[in-house]
Amino acid sequence: MTLSIAICRPCLFTVAGWCALLLSGPAFAVPPLLNYQGYLSDGSGPVTAALPMTFELYADSTGGAPLWSESYESVNVAGGVFHVLLGGATPLPLGSLFTGQTLWISTNVDGKLLQPRRPIVSVAYAARAAIADSAIVVPPVIPMGSVVYTRWGRTTCPGGASLVYEGRVGGGNYQQSGSGAQPLCLTLSPQWSSFNDGNQNGGLVYGTEYVTQGYGVLPLGFVHNFEVPCAVCLREDARVSLMIPGTQGCPPGWTAEYAGYLMSPHYTQQSGGYLCVDSVPQGVGNPASQTGHLLYPVEGECGALPCGPYVQDRELTCVVCTRP
Repeated sequence: MTLSIAICRPCLFTVAGWCALLLSGPAFAVPPLLNYQGYLSDGSGPVTAALPMTFELYADSTGGAPLWSESYESVNVAGGVFHVLLGGATPLPLGSLFTGQTLWISTNVDGKLLQPRRPIVSVAYAARAAIADSAIVVPPVIPMGSVVYTRWGRTTCPGGASLVYEGRVGGGNYQQSGSGAQPLCLTLSPQWSSFNDGNQNGGLVYGTEYVTQGYGVLPLGFVHNFEVPCAVCLREDARVSLMIPGTQGCPPGWTAEYAGYLMSPHYTQQSGGYLCVDSVPQGVGNPASQTGHLLYPVEGECGALPCGPYVQDRELTCVVCTRP
């Protein structure tokens, strides 16, 4: 990947994970620092590089002059993730900045200004009290929410969410007892570090296939033996995501991202995680049995699980919900 091309593509974006304002010592011999985390990607996927960055704080989402600015010659980005401690080179003016107002952070990567600015809701009164009382730690400065979740069984994200990356589901072989139990959404653009192409008899990951023939559940039957895709999605106006098994509706105040069927490995095979696979799944690749990691519809078994409201051997549904 050519770095100059990668960062100039218009689909590049940053997502703030969290910020925390750290004050050190009663007299603040060490300047207060703002721990800022973010995410960078381009059309090829997450960025891995060392890039110059400049960060500025504004009083508005657009326009105006910066209230504070700090530049870095090189910031390490690994798998799209970076973090910086703002205020180390140019001290943060706590008394004038954190006064209860909403601040907006602007990020410039290698000369490319990323849009839009990201809001940061300050804890100004706590910060001002910390200055007055010589407190050591101030509560976190929380950015307005964003959440990442995986849409299993599809290559795209629901409306209102943006695609972080498309992948393929992988997991342990159904005939083997080891390796990881939780399925993965594997990137389509793998990158390598040090490696040895010989089999070292360590952990293994296989591609995942649907096993849905004979269940009589539409449209699951149409994807039998196809490989299972996945999409990692970003919802910028939410703070939390939740998968609810056994229903297709979200509680009041929550937004349904997608509904689906609960799926897992067969009960006689290696244990694995339960996934909420989209109710209209996509199948990719070649519809031939590759005997790797397998996903079956999950059925309820009465006993400790109460029948009424559940039904013996009925396929279970699920829904993924988010909330601001």
